[in-house]
Amino acid sequence: MLSGEPHTSGCFLIEFAHPFNMLNEKVDIVIASPQGGEAPLDTNFITFARDDAESMEFYNTRSDLWKNTVKPEDLRNRTEEFAGVFHVGGHGPMFDLTHHEASHGIIRDLWEAGKVGSAVCHGPRCTGQCQTF
Repeated sequence: MLSGEPHTSGCFLIEFAHPFNMLNEKVDIVIASPQGGEAPLDTNFITFARDDAESMEFYNTRSDLWKNTVKPEDLRNRTEEFAGVFHVGGHGPMFDLTHHEASHGIIRDLWEAGKVGSAVCHGPRCTGQCQTF
């Protein structure tokens, strides 16, 4: 509630756009969200991204990425195909993935296989309840 008014929470566009653009030509990327389908963007992103040409270009040209996501459950038994996981920041991922068992399973599998786990800003909170044994 930056303005004191309720707003739709979700991933933070800048924290999606910049890492995606950096990694896209180097690795194949699969975008997942808790429900699959369209993942919400934090509606305050425009306040922070309006002077960020890269993020605004991403918003205007790459909406297919957050409008067509897969569920983590669809990836749960495929972690051997992946080099790692990256959690985008924002209040949406922070709250929605903190207790998401399929997401935790993916993190555990990748960690136990010695693969990369990474996040930006609020993204590390997604691992808060993830336990490895």
